[in-house]
Amino acid sequence: MSIPKSLLAALLLAPFAHLTMAQGDPCETQFIPGFVGLSAQFAGDIDIDGDHLLFSDYTAYTLCSTPDPFECSAGAVFAYRWIEGRWAHVQTIVPPDLAYYEGFGAGVHVEGDTMMVSTRKDGGRIDMYAYDQGLGQWIENDRIYPPPASYEYIFGGELAFDTGLAIVFETNVVAGQPPLLHRYVLGDEGWEYRDTFEGPTSPVGNYGKNIRMNEEWIIVSASADRTHAVNHGSVYVYRRNPDDTFEFFQKLLPPEVEAGGAIPSGLWFGTYVGFDGRTLAISAPGTSRDFDNQGVVYTYEFDGQAWTLRQVLTHSMAGELHADTFGFGLSVEGDTLVAAMGRTFSRVAFVFRRGVDGVWREVAVVRPTHPEASAFGFKSVVEGDRIVIGAPEQYAPAPSYTRYGAAYAYDVSCLVCPPDLDADGLLTIFDFLTFMNLFQDGDAQADFDGDGELTLFDFLAYQTAFDAGCE
Repeated sequence: MSIPKSLLAALLLAPFAHLTMAQGDPCETQFIPGFVGLSAQFAGDIDIDGDHLLFSDYTAYTLCSTPDPFECSAGAVFAYRWIEGRWAHVQTIVPPDLAYYEGFGAGVHVEGDTMMVSTRKDGGRIDMYAYDQGLGQWIENDRIYPPPASYEYIFGGELAFDTGLAIVFETNVVAGQPPLLHRYVLGDEGWEYRDTFEGPTSPVGNYGKNIRMNEEWIIVSASADRTHAVNHGSVYVYRRNPDDTFEFFQKLLPPEVEAGGAIPSGLWFGTYVGFDGRTLAISAPGTSRDFDNQGVVYTYEFDGQAWTLRQVLTHSMAGELHADTFGFGLSVEGDTLVAAMGRTFSRVAFVFRRGVDGVWREVAVVRPTHPEASAFGFKSVVEGDRIVIGAPEQYAPAPSYTRYGAAYAYDVSCLVCPPDLDADGLLTIFDFLTFMNLFQDGDAQADFDGDGELTLFDFLAYQTAFDAGCE
């Protein structure tokens, strides 16, 4: 697609009255509270896919048969749907046979209209649900149980699934025994166990802390790996085969370890992992740069041969809090990345956007709207323009101070400046040049009038957005 020379000249001579983004109030943040009297740690885990948003609370005060039906703390999952521009609660999910302190909701994962929920008690299990569009409800349709093992394990501490393959982690409670990864595949009669893989043993600690996967890769972190120094951490990358088997591909280590020499202790590389297929983001909240334990996030991309470090992300408030431990609640999707402080009462998270030059830049600092938020940012999810950040230790105001948990939902488009196409925080001629390159390449990002076509009206819409600044 070519740009007429007369139009190009007119655009380059357009007045640049707003070279710096105008600052204004962000769009309204949606507060999603847990249910006082029912929730104890609402948003202990979160997942999102399309219009499905799920919160788990494995300590929720749900009913059971014995010994006291009102003090079971057996757990629950809370389902929300995107309705008329807001997240609305549509269902509280509790199995009919829930038992005392069962821990239903230790983990939750959703893909399309399929949901997995892990339960920790008595060896553990995974409950499978399908979303019935007609009923507008999640319906349980299968369960996954651990295969026989020679050791005592906790099944389902972490889980992930994608297109017919599920990986369920099982950690040992017997010293010296390896953790396990169980592979299940979706067959004609439901989810079927296939085989088990042993993870690395000590000194590779916390193996299985995070599991992420897509149709090509499986990512497993081990944030307490101390092979080279105390708790430096590592991340294992496995390649998924067409037959749904997988094999080891690469072990990622902190750059400090890769460089050799003196290796600092307590980097905790792999404490959180974000992965969307293109970007692998790994937090190391114990890393020191300009300040002790300020924390960093490393971003990797696959170069055709290996996952290669592309960028080291820090944040604009480094050093303002003692031991920031930045990198908690890490999530990434497309060109948006979210990471928070690891301090219980820091109440701040950072939004990064990747510009057309491939560089990640911090574009927003988000905070909860309620001062009682606690553990804000320990979990987050990103889907398109939607960000949801959990505060699982949110408590009620005085005099009760009862902990119930909550979450906060943000719209990315309200936090960033759409005409700032190079994501440098300024509106300059370089944004116009970027727009023209996108238009020339037929990139949908240049469709500023939203009609699905690239025409002269997109130039006019972009000029209007640029002149208005970002308020």
